Amino acid sequence: MKNKEWYLGLDVGSASVGWAATDSNYKLLRKNKKRLWGARLFEEATTAADRRVFRAGRRRLARRRWRISLLEELFAKEVSKNDPNFFLRLKESKYHFEDKSLMNEYLLFNDKDYTDKDYYKEYPTIYHLRSSLMTEENPDIRKVYLAIHSMLKNRGHFLLQGQSFSDSNIDSVIKELLELSIVKTNLEVTDEVVQSLKEIALQKKNLSDKNNDVKKLYPKEKQLQEIFKLVFGGKTSLDKLYDIEEYKELENSVKSISFKEKVYEEVRPDYEQILSNYIELLDLAKLVYDSIVLADIKKEGKTISESKVELYNKHKDDLANLKKLVKTDRKLSEDKKKEVYFAIFKEDKEKGTNYVNYTHRSQEGKSCLYEDFKKFLKKELEKLEDSPTKTTILEELDLETFLPLQRTKDNYYIVNHDKTFKRVAGINKSASDMTLKEIKKISLRGEEKIPEINEVLKLSKNKINLFIELKGKTADKKMVDDIVKLVKKEKMEKQVVFISMRYSVINYLKTKYKDLKTGFIYFLFLGDMSKIKADYMLFSEDFVTENHIEQIHRHNKKAIVWTVNSPDSMKKYLDSAVDGIITDRVNDILRLKEKLDIRSDKDLVYDLLESSLLDKSNS
Repeated sequence: MKNKEWYLGLDVGSASVGWAATDSNYKLLRKNKKRLWGARLFEEATTAADRRVFRAGRRRLARRRWRISLLEELFAKEVSKNDPNFFLRLKESKYHFEDKSLMNEYLLFNDKDYTDKDYYKEYPTIYHLRSSLMTEENPDIRKVYLAIHSMLKNRGHFLLQGQSFSDSNIDSVIKELLELSIVKTNLEVTDEVVQSLKEIALQKKNLSDKNNDVKKLYPKEKQLQEIFKLVFGGKTSLDKLYDIEEYKELENSVKSISFKEKVYEEVRPDYEQILSNYIELLDLAKLVYDSIVLADIKKEGKTISESKVELYNKHKDDLANLKKLVKTDRKLSEDKKKEVYFAIFKEDKEKGTNYVNYTHRSQEGKSCLYEDFKKFLKKELEKLEDSPTKTTILEELDLETFLPLQRTKDNYYIVNHDKTFKRVAGINKSASDMTLKEIKKISLRGEEKIPEINEVLKLSKNKINLFIELKGKTADKKMVDDIVKLVKKEKMEKQVVFISMRYSVINYLKTKYKDLKTGFIYFLFLGDMSKIKADYMLFSEDFVTENHIEQIHRHNKKAIVWTVNSPDSMKKYLDSAVDGIITDRVNDILRLKEKLDIRSDKDLVYDLLESSLLDKSNS
């Protein structure tokens, strides 16, 4: 490399340094037949505060792993008698199909006469399984393992030794809560006071009514009102909860607290750093909240699992009754009934609050809270004739017992190139570790926001064609189905090519959606290209040769080269046989293309000769 201009590029991160040596055209240099690029990894530096925050979470996860490991050890011998690969399938569940050592279609049950399809049909939820096992004779040992695994993995986090969920337990916890020194009340904590608050807590009323009952009973006790607002499942802030002025200066994301919206066990270390010994108030309040939740779920004389199955069945029955109410209404015309039915169950819009949004199935907008869904449904029910069924539904809506919901996870797709948001926003988290609400708070350069895929589709419709890359650890069959559904909804099938580095994704796409266009991204290709089920082959500049492009075209595929950012490379590939170019500098390449398009025949011949000579000198 003597007397030659070359560049050294560094990508310096908190836990790694990446490097690459290139020539003036940004092509990787070689030495001893090796490309001059690489990375050095090291342990990420963290502050003492960071370590304290995550320590409790690490302990909790470590204890969970230990419990699961012990459980597997206890079951291994018996399970292996009938299904020696059962635990291996479970361990490989996080891997993509092509990375698994066992190429089984099913994860849990892969028997000839019993598969995952049969299992989920028999047990729609884990509670159905747990409830069934209580009475089933000689059950499949694998089912027993799955039931116990669920209980050990998701077991309750009890902060006070010996506490349990029972009706009688609420009394003592409420009393202990009121007697804390940080709780400034003029009340004498008597059995009558405890009993009155307990009765309000366990009433079948909504949050607003419970809050009003406490205000009526103790109008001057502002702190007490905030404590029980939290206990009932509402949201409050630390400055109001503790009546401490300095807590007002905290950021809203830290200051606000809700047991319903946050997983308390995960955020408790953060609050403990701020509150120190005052954390006891939150701990006791959480115990009361848990007891109320359990009392609401657990039916008298039934186990938790049996009660959860009842809850599932109630949602199913409520849904059937609501649909029947709309379909059989005598007040509305057939067209109006269809409108109401569509508005409640089918319509998917950006700021919707109907059943689609409530059950987290919206592809256009966000999920909504029960309160928003309740307001919406009441408004729609006003259009229907009065009936006993309608009255019952309205009463249950007020009590928040109509259509009880168990699923609470986000299910959205956003557009982001990197694994995390660290490069673009300084946040070292992946999309799969954050909710859509959290992601929407991220500001990029120029205060831009990270878009959802449906937003990009709407902006691009009838304007530009799209390569949609399915990537990251969440790239699976579900992602494929969800994105295809969105594309088909916008009727953009001819505008979109689905691309991925994971061939299993491409294979699934081409198998299930034969008419859709696909593209395979690769760094190194070995094998028979005719067997690749892709319409486009996407590869780096390092693999651009005349023979390679000819091979791609010979198999009726299109050749796309990436990432073309230098002026020389742009000019070269615009005049080459490649079918497309991927670049970060769209405006530059468009201007260059415009110039090349107006060349004279003489200029064109000269450029072709120059390009040919250049290729020979580099070969």
